[in-house]
Amino acid sequence: MKKIMSAILTLFLLVGTFSPVLALKLKDYPQFLVQNNRLNTYVVVGSDAKTEDVVGAVDLAVRLASENQDKIPLPKSVELLGGEEKEIPLGEKLTFAGGFSSILDDSDINGLKDSTVDFLDENIDYHEEIKLGVNSPSVETSLTSSENDYEDNIVIEAERNSMAYYFVFDEDVNLTLTTQGDPLEIEILGKRMKIIETKSSNTFTVQTGETYYLEEGQSQTIQGKVVTLINAGSGNKVMIDVDGKREIASDVTKDINGLKVKVLSVFEGDKDFAEVIIGDEVSKSYKDGDSFIGEDKNDPNWVWVLSDLTTKKPVIGVKNDFVKNDETDNPVELGKCYVFPMNYTQVCFTSVNVEDSKYEGYELDYDNSVDLDKADDLGMNWSSSEKAFVLNSLSSEKTLLLDKDSSAWIVRGTKFTEDKETNKIYLFAQDTSLGDVSIFFRDKNNEVVFAGKVRNDNSTDDNLIGYLNYRNTKGVVELRLRNNLMTNNLRFVYFNNIVSDDISAHIHTDGTRFNALGNVSDTSESSELMWTTTNIGTKDKDLKTRFGAVIENPDNKGSSDRVVVRFPEERVKAKISIMGLGSKFTEETADYYYKSVPIVDAIAKLDTEIPSPETVDRHMILIGDSAVNRLSAKIRGLPYPTYGSSGLLPYGQGEGEITVFENGFKQGYNVVLVSGWEATDTRRGCLALLDFSNKLKDIDTSSAKITTTGLVPKT
Repeated sequence: MKKIMSAILTLFLLVGTFSPVLALKLKDYPQFLVQNNRLNTYVVVGSDAKTEDVVGAVDLAVRLASENQDKIPLPKSVELLGGEEKEIPLGEKLTFAGGFSSILDDSDINGLKDSTVDFLDENIDYHEEIKLGVNSPSVETSLTSSENDYEDNIVIEAERNSMAYYFVFDEDVNLTLTTQGDPLEIEILGKRMKIIETKSSNTFTVQTGETYYLEEGQSQTIQGKVVTLINAGSGNKVMIDVDGKREIASDVTKDINGLKVKVLSVFEGDKDFAEVIIGDEVSKSYKDGDSFIGEDKNDPNWVWVLSDLTTKKPVIGVKNDFVKNDETDNPVELGKCYVFPMNYTQVCFTSVNVEDSKYEGYELDYDNSVDLDKADDLGMNWSSSEKAFVLNSLSSEKTLLLDKDSSAWIVRGTKFTEDKETNKIYLFAQDTSLGDVSIFFRDKNNEVVFAGKVRNDNSTDDNLIGYLNYRNTKGVVELRLRNNLMTNNLRFVYFNNIVSDDISAHIHTDGTRFNALGNVSDTSESSELMWTTTNIGTKDKDLKTRFGAVIENPDNKGSSDRVVVRFPEERVKAKISIMGLGSKFTEETADYYYKSVPIVDAIAKLDTEIPSPETVDRHMILIGDSAVNRLSAKIRGLPYPTYGSSGLLPYGQGEGEITVFENGFKQGYNVVLVSGWEATDTRRGCLALLDFSNKLKDIDTSSAKITTTGLVPKT
């Protein structure tokens, strides 16, 4: 039975939709078994229990398992409050025209300050800035960055020194006047620090330990150690005890049992007291380029920017010292951020404007047996087995468009009287000696129709034949035949007329007809496929272009003389958000859906498996009373076993009880006891809990008697 219970009751999932309650009443079951939005509970059955107890517990587990759902809002709109966000095209810097300003302040980002600091009895205006580099960070793809391993992902690359924070004095200030007694106290990235000495134009010293005022005999826990001022003497000398180790400290920094101690002043009074700096370090000097506080000294992500400290316009800041420009560097991807120290500011890649489902695929494929027989036109005859390249819309929708009015046509077919939407376009080497290519399309009757001829007889030829006809790509991505067929240099081109993003394929002839992608059929070659001026024919990963098109594994496709490209419905842009401590996202929801929460632990227990329930950090549901469950006996303060015939149980034959014990075995952890005179009575209690939303909704007490007709509240 032990194995059966363990297996079945693991179905009892963690309920995540309840909220805690203050009063323990049965009508609030099972809210008081919840901790941190999850049911933190053991179901305990006696090892001597009868089958009815087991079945009742299983029923209860199954019912609660069905309630194990999180209510998930469907986002209707998301708004960033207190931050700055922009849509950045792929391949662009964050500071491109239309992007972020290179300097952001409190008017852009909540949390950045514009205030005053007090120094030598003067209020000095200052503000905080975030600066972005002119050329970095940038939104990159595998092709814009020449990093194949990005594949079809989008990342934010960051070069060294491309992100920085500055504490900017708006008035003249003389840091050379700082001393231990007259420090300049400022917050850098939210980290409070006191500048106590300016050593040079690029070096200052800050107090790193905290200042404490301790009376004689007073103790303070500092970094886990108890520090006690034993005696305050003259000459700024004191006796200090640090976790049992006593030493004399003075105005010279001293290490006492792992803490640095420096005495600033000693004061006399009813009880003498001392002003003492205590910490891992009392003070520390930083120079320009040193690792920032909390950073790895040998490999910091963020370093100090310190210059002109001895002038009236000192420069104090922090900048990134990392480089994230290839896959091994793990640049920020969708849903991740570059985080400044202390989480003070974040540069996040939050979303893209085109979902994966909003792409259309196109395949350019060499076919050595195309049926052009019925496309006869103007005395030109073709056979039922011609060699040609076929451009297919992979969805079979008519997302290709032939342009009747293009000036490239030297001959038009009799049926090509208007622009034609189609799902297939055929390219046929009509006459290589003249550079003529015949173009065909599949019409609405699924027949192949002659559109016309274009002539590519010069290396400068660039003939428009049509467009992609997919949503907002219409008129943006053009279909062109470029260069010279006569010299076997003809290329089919997806030409993008808004951004440099051409994809071109070398369609080769045997001197008469097309016969291969590239120079050799069924073989991938570097130059057979190009993105702008870059050869990519042997790249063995999916690649993403500047427009956002995905070129599927050129090496793999090219080995069978194919090119497959998926185009987005519009130019892809990355939404980048720059947020401070005061920034947040708000969401309006249109609807909800329910998501099951998977089980993470087995929560069924036998009473013998919990010999010391007072040590267990879980709530409990106890099934069966003190005759069959040792914990039930213990919660009632009875010896095990105690039977109903003893007269010590609060119900009689044919009855039972459901009772909530607040802080049952351990403070903060509650117990629900479901018990009956017989096992069948216990099962009736389990069935009541099974239908808790109905059976317990009016039980405004912590206990109810189980009867054959229902539950009766007990006061």
